[in-house]
Amino acid sequence: MIGFAIYSFEGIGVVMPIMQQAAQPQHFILLLTLAIGTLTIIYVIFGTICYLSFGTATNQVVTEMLSPSIVTTSIKILFCFNLIAGYSITIYPTNLILEGWIFGKL
Repeated sequence: MIGFAIYSFEGIGVVMPIMQQAAQPQHFILLLTLAIGTLTIIYVIFGTICYLSFGTATNQVVTEMLSPSIVTTSIKILFCFNLIAGYSITIYPTNLILEGWIFGKL
């Protein structure tokens, strides 16, 4: 559960750059709290529904337990696309820090 929660909130590193670019930064904390709260509620509901549907005899990955169909395959493809598309926004703060260290003196 802890590993999944860390993965779920992996985008937290982009909070400060987004806050700096916000049109009204004074409202950003409220918006961030609502977004994280909503995301947490969605994950809790999803986990509860999966537990009630499949019980305790489950695999580690819920999508592997679904019957093969076009919908299941589409979900897996969308998960892959999410990983590919989310990488650039996740790595952005790291690139800013590294550029500051490497090129900060130039």
